[in-house]
Amino acid sequence: MGFSVSATFSVVVVASLVSLIHVYSVADNTMSEVLESYYKNFDDLNQKKNDDINITNTSVIGNATSYNLTLKIKNEGSTTLKVSAWNLLIDGELTNFSASDTYLLPLAEITITVNDLTGGGTHRAKLVTERGHSRFASYTVI
Repeated sequence: MGFSVSATFSVVVVASLVSLIHVYSVADNTMSEVLESYYKNFDDLNQKKNDDINITNTSVIGNATSYNLTLKIKNEGSTTLKVSAWNLLIDGELTNFSASDTYLLPLAEITITVNDLTGGGTHRAKLVTERGHSRFASYTVI
């Protein structure tokens, strides 16, 4: 009886240690991923707080049959913005555009152009940056 109790106790202790080591490694990996996600979210929120654009000018060339829209955008924030990640909506519809530069540095200005639009009257343009910051501008086509 003496040897079987010792052997059983040893097996239980070794099995417990192995399972605790496995649980610790899984918990450590999970906690690392949670912390990494937390820091990324904090960085994104900080950049979003420093993200500010303004549409300084709108101009229309053409008439209701076909016109080109030009928007001047100024970065009034303190972060560099990636223009290719932006969305432009004209009257609620996603529209392709071309920009004069790839990145918009702080306090710099770029020009965005949309070609071959149609329709007369007053229209509304909405520009959305990669972090969700947006600005509206209204313009009229005669």
